[in-house]
Amino acid sequence: MLEQLPSKDRLAELAAFEPTGADNAQPATLEEWKAMAEALLSLVGQEAFGEIILGVERDESDELTNQKYINYSLDAIEALPVGTKLYAVVPTLTQGS
Repeated sequence: MLEQLPSKDRLAELAAFEPTGADNAQPATLEEWKAMAEALLSLVGQEAFGEIILGVERDESDELTNQKYINYSLDAIEALPVGTKLYAVVPTLTQGS
């Protein structure tokens, strides 16, 4: 599905598109709309499998320091195929929006 998405340059062109005729950009084709809608739908309702958490530890001089850790579901990680790339995507899409 993601390989069907328009290129990054084309997405930027579509995001900047103004139907005023003042630019040379072309509106999205039906195929581009469908690919973008499928990609967005795949994000809606996805559950996070990990989160960044803050922990407190003592350093070498016995001072308390804040450390960041990743708290994750091992089952979710093990279910991913080798070679899966992980991206940080802010879940701004909600059902009904």
